[in-house]
Amino acid sequence: MLKRIINHLVLHRDDIVILDMEAGLEHLGRGTTSGMDQFIVVIEPGARSVQTYQNVKRLAEGLGVKKVKVIANKVRDEEDEKFVRAKIPEEDFLGCVHYNAEVIEADREGASPYGFSKAATDEIRQIKKTFDAMTEKDTCSNGE
Repeated sequence: MLKRIINHLVLHRDDIVILDMEAGLEHLGRGTTSGMDQFIVVIEPGARSVQTYQNVKRLAEGLGVKKVKVIANKVRDEEDEKFVRAKIPEEDFLGCVHYNAEVIEADREGASPYGFSKAATDEIRQIKKTFDAMTEKDTCSNGE
């Protein structure tokens, strides 16, 4: 049923639909996400997380989804960022959200981290700018 609802939303309207899927690959195996234009995978700076991105990318291609972008989360320092940048192709990398105690505190209080941490908010805004620039570039290069 979820697959039918998603396909209706994505394939029969000119809307943007964002699905926050649970971690893991099960939803890709069920084909719930067929018909999507792209995926954004949130990873952490570790080998297993990078491997999950690679598996998502492989499975996405099988579903006809050509674009898989990455946001690195809980990045602690320059070493973490270098690790992620070395493993993720530049054209797939949207940016980093650094480990942030204010975000953890917001979660404890059940509040949105967006208003809790200027640093996190600034990083998210930069990721959005990068995403918009990549989308514009893709649109221009496809002649649309």
